Amino acid sequence: MEIEDMIEQFTHIFYELKERDDMIPETAVQTAQVILQEAGKDRRAAMFQDSRATNGFGNRYTSRRHNGDIPATKKQKDALNNFGIDFREGISKADASELLDKAFEQLDNGHNDD
Repeated sequence: MEIEDMIEQFTHIFYELKERDDMIPETAVQTAQVILQEAGKDRRAAMFQDSRATNGFGNRYTSRRHNGDIPATKKQKDALNNFGIDFREGISKADASELLDKAFEQLDNGHNDD
């Protein structure tokens, strides 16, 4: 965001707040500053989320794409065996993770029925 845009936003917020009957100018300045700071945090958080999504992190679809060709770990295979889940030789991390997620979901659902 350009400095001119920030000044314009600050000025707009300040005058909106100053028009309120119970808002003194000093409080309007402080409140406008806080609003702009929070808006900046929101923008940075949105940029971070977008970055994670485009880099293959943060959601199941992109994580699957990211881990689709990586072989499952020994720990994943052991967990699949412990659940009695059959899996193909050379299973990927993404596929193993999906099977384990389903197994845990079924396990959770079984405990919620009690």
